[in-house]
Amino acid sequence: MRIVFISFLLLPLCIVAQRIPHAQLVMQDNELKRSVDYSSSHVHYNPLLLNGKPLDYATFTMFSRGSLQLIRETPESVKAIPILFHAYLRREREVIAKTDRPSYELDLNLLLPKAKPGDQLIIDPANDEDWKAKRILKLIL
Repeated sequence: MRIVFISFLLLPLCIVAQRIPHAQLVMQDNELKRSVDYSSSHVHYNPLLLNGKPLDYATFTMFSRGSLQLIRETPESVKAIPILFHAYLRREREVIAKTDRPSYELDLNLLLPKAKPGDQLIIDPANDEDWKAKRILKLIL
């Protein structure tokens, strides 16, 4: 009985331990290049929303679907402002697919069906003042 109780307590720790490495694989160096000094632009540490909720890097895969948005300010805030962005799918340093024009929202069905494990989804703000919001997500199974 004591062994069952201890293993029941350790189960949540095992689940968390599996989520952290997955999130670390998905989050990439965002290759930020500061082009202009805009100190007034505030970007949250996780400016991506998937289906209206903050993106959970631990569950994001190449099979994730829905609507992706890039925002300024805290996601839960009433001050959250959508950011216009370009989206690219990159494989081995070469862009293999991209959106036609900048948008405030990306339907993941447009790019992710073309993806292979290891590709990168690049979310690149269209306006210079939002340069800190650029995100690169490695697509894994």
